[in-house]
Amino acid sequence: MSKLPSEMKESVIRDYLAERLPQLREMIKNADVFSNKLKAAEQAFFNISSEDGGPTALDLLKRILAKRNLKGFAELYDLQLLGTEFPLLTHTGPGRPASADILALAPESGTFFILEIKKDVSTERQATGELSAYSLGLQQRFWGMNPTDQVWVPVSTKWSNPVQAAFAHQVFFAGRAVLPLQAAITLSDDKQAIANIDLELIDLAPGLDEALASSQFAWDCFDTLSIQLSTEPSDPRTIVDFIVGTASRLGYSGFVAYAVSPLENTFPYPYSFLIAAHNPIRGTLKRSQLEAILTNEENGGLHKMRCEVKKRIWSCWDIDLLDWENGVDEETTKQTVEQLKENGLNNEADEEYAKLTKRVSVADIAAASGNRMTHLFKELKTRVDVMGEYEIGYPNLHSIVHCNNPLYFPPIDYVGYFGLMEEAVYERLLYEYHNRTEVGDGPIIGDLGGDPIRRASSPTTWVDFMELMNWEHDRHIAYTDENEDD
Repeated sequence: MSKLPSEMKESVIRDYLAERLPQLREMIKNADVFSNKLKAAEQAFFNISSEDGGPTALDLLKRILAKRNLKGFAELYDLQLLGTEFPLLTHTGPGRPASADILALAPESGTFFILEIKKDVSTERQATGELSAYSLGLQQRFWGMNPTDQVWVPVSTKWSNPVQAAFAHQVFFAGRAVLPLQAAITLSDDKQAIANIDLELIDLAPGLDEALASSQFAWDCFDTLSIQLSTEPSDPRTIVDFIVGTASRLGYSGFVAYAVSPLENTFPYPYSFLIAAHNPIRGTLKRSQLEAILTNEENGGLHKMRCEVKKRIWSCWDIDLLDWENGVDEETTKQTVEQLKENGLNNEADEEYAKLTKRVSVADIAAASGNRMTHLFKELKTRVDVMGEYEIGYPNLHSIVHCNNPLYFPPIDYVGYFGLMEEAVYERLLYEYHNRTEVGDGPIIGDLGGDPIRRASSPTTWVDFMELMNWEHDRHIAYTDENEDD
């Protein structure tokens, strides 16, 4: 590939691609390889051995990513050009109006394709923000449009890991397909024009790891809220659906469960709705903790990390938000400062103390983020207020499964899911259904009740799923004993 002249504008690349938009798929040199890889990943998911519990959290995340991007890629042919430098946002004030480099339509499905061109790595970090703005512009014009109606196609000569991670986040939590293209550009002999562009689709799956995936479902990464009623709800399933819909709209990932105490005639608040939502700040601390174990050469590795998923986040564990390294332990640092002063090393003591004054503690943010469920409760409160007298609680999620005391929390009747967890649970159940026995039982969770959708609301499905994700299921005997040698 010839190095692009500094004076060559991104508009030259844009116009070259716009003229050849119907043939865009043919310009992607790894198109067939990419498509076959995604399809093979789907089959590989169903062929995962059930000996060690079946699909891991990482397998589920890769499955979700592959399905999203396979859908977007399947529509990437015979695109109809709607315009270049297409203005999608009303512009006021200083600066250049924000316009999509290329806006196209897949006529058969009605899906919009937004292409954003970046000439080199010095500008590629802007792509996520600009594409988000253009998506917003489309949604403002077409109210009710959802992320699956759009596909992002960012194009650059190079994509850095942080930008690829941002694209993966859009796939999982914004629910859209993102197809990053890396461009190898060949210039004409006089270096003044483009002779050819070879495109390569970037696979976002390698940016995922098991520590990240496990942190999305680890027991200690969920905030909980219980609403305990004195009067039996007339239709609990409708209320569960209402909570699921509200939580999904607010972007949470988690579940809601309904339970009735066996002591309902004597217990003042026997009817309970338990809401659990993933806390991304605690999830980040957990991921960092798991990564530290995984990479520990003396006493770490994958086995040790899996034994740690189900445990609480270490009380002393922190990350510095400024440099994203393991944070400074306050007490240890203060002791070090005092020791340095006693030894007359005042300058060194000041430098050590500066680590405390400059850091931004993720652990402190996590402590405050426990109140994020307040936003959800405010949305639900008007509905809850008409159901009679109630109490609010904050039970420990792990204890609910392992404590058989109905005074602490009654046995769960049925469960509903929202966000990323909803997709993960259903993909897990599809795996069970695909590998069912002759009598229709899944290899791990057993009776599917005829189909995986029906089985989803079962409390045993929820328990099985969470224990499988936390490496403490009966099929994880090797991981339930933390002292067992690798």
